[in-house]
Amino acid sequence: MKYALFAAGIVFSISLYSIQPALPAIEDHFGAPLGAAWIGMSLPILGMVLGSLFYPLWARDVGRFMGLATILGGVAGIASAWAPDIMLWGLARFAQGLALAAIPGLAMAAMGALFTARVATMVGIFTGLSAIGAALGRMSAGILIEAFGVPVALTAIYLPALLIGPVLLSIKARVQLPKPTYQMRKWPLFMFGATLLFVNLLLSNLLPYRLTELGLSVGAIGGIFFVYLAATIGSGSGGWLSDKIGTLHAARVGIAIAAFGILLMAYDSVLMLVLGFAVVLFGVFATHAVGSGVAGSMGSGVAGTYVAAYYIGGGAAGVGYPVLLGHGYWAGLLVAGGALALALALGRRALLAPESQYAPNLAKEPKA
Repeated sequence: MKYALFAAGIVFSISLYSIQPALPAIEDHFGAPLGAAWIGMSLPILGMVLGSLFYPLWARDVGRFMGLATILGGVAGIASAWAPDIMLWGLARFAQGLALAAIPGLAMAAMGALFTARVATMVGIFTGLSAIGAALGRMSAGILIEAFGVPVALTAIYLPALLIGPVLLSIKARVQLPKPTYQMRKWPLFMFGATLLFVNLLLSNLLPYRLTELGLSVGAIGGIFFVYLAATIGSGSGGWLSDKIGTLHAARVGIAIAAFGILLMAYDSVLMLVLGFAVVLFGVFATHAVGSGVAGSMGSGVAGTYVAAYYIGGGAAGVGYPVLLGHGYWAGLLVAGGALALALALGRRALLAPESQYAPNLAKEPKA
């Protein structure tokens, strides 16, 4: 079960994020105007929000629930690949996000039960492996779309979900989660999570358009998204730092690193854009690993709400980036910087001293 959860996280990220470097190419494929592909990022995130809130109420058996959801997500993804127009593509993507919402929140809560002594580190590893999936998906999408076109490329990318789903269904070992409790007084933690995916997706949605302006092809842009491997290192580092220096200090380090990356992205060159984006990803995912560990330690209800809030932030980025396309690249950097400042302000109230079902001392502030 433990290893299957990690594999599911990889498949989840491949399925959800692979289209990002190809947004301009997908708009061309459907004959849609600039920015119209936002529905393919925002509608699945809406599905993620809805599923993340309600699945913990129904999913007593984590493996079987996640297995069925992964299969349904794969079917919906392949349906989206062959959609005749951009609206039906967006609706199929919504169904895909709704199904795949079972993976991150339930996986984090299950890790709280499976790894009681090392939950922050293991959630960091889960987040890091998910980032590898995001990198592989984005790189593959750009290259495959350039070679074979949108329908064939997306079909190939979504097939792994149909492979891992039956594996999850067949696992004999079961994780039974306690009845979830929803604690809206943890709103600073939920808003903290929302800011992190907002920064991530706002910049990664804007980046392909900026790189296209600088003359790069869709295949080259997809290849550049290998920098998501920096997120893998950041996730592991965030979990490790959280165990060593406490959640609050680890989160502050991650936010500072991400802010430095945004400054690097202000330079008008491909090299500095890519380097700065890698630094942002390292910092954001280190911080997200911290927040995820805290949420996962408080049971499936809080973990699911954290994931829902996280994806609300991503949905806001999906809706907002077409607006920012008309105001220049600098506007996007300023908005992302403001979101990081909000995360920093929320840090203490979000991360210290949660009531944990599994690890009572997880977020205790370290001694001076």
